[in-house]
Amino acid sequence: MRRRSPDHRRRSFVVERRGRPRKSPLAPAARAPDVRAIAAAMPHRRAVHVAALRHDARAETQLGILALNGEISDDMYRAGVLLRDCVRRFHAATGIPAHDRGALPLDGARSGAPREMSEAAVARAKDQHARITRLVIETVGVGGAQQVMHLVVFDVPPQKAAIGLHRKCLDVLAEYFGLRRGRKTGQNNKR
Repeated sequence: MRRRSPDHRRRSFVVERRGRPRKSPLAPAARAPDVRAIAAAMPHRRAVHVAALRHDARAETQLGILALNGEISDDMYRAGVLLRDCVRRFHAATGIPAHDRGALPLDGARSGAPREMSEAAVARAKDQHARITRLVIETVGVGGAQQVMHLVVFDVPPQKAAIGLHRKCLDVLAEYFGLRRGRKTGQNNKR
């Protein structure tokens, strides 16, 4: 056994560590991440033409990107959100699983846990969905209705040639939902 000197505790010496170096005591203080800069750098948000608007929650969806770029008015955007909500209620009422593209929408689309619907609520959801679907088909036809549903409900990017079709349908839906009260019918509310 090795003998220690009586003053071995008083000696100060540095032990070199082996392996990966740990945090340096001289490391700069951790800063809070800049949420706006992170949002602006996301690839799907680069479709928004004005860089200052890329942090907006509406930039998470294709419909919101159209609204932020001025392709559709705010009333049309709200009509699209109401259409999406109507279709999701119909899917919940009929037991169709929710369509998810892998990311949680940040525009308030899902707030709260799913709950059981009463028979009256199921009947209302089915009736409202039937009336709105009929209106959309009468406005833009079956193929156009499919494109509008893909944009609004399933968040599929729109084709450039179909923007007019989306505008026409969303304008009629804004009238239907009463988002244009006090305005002349057919008035273009583009920014």
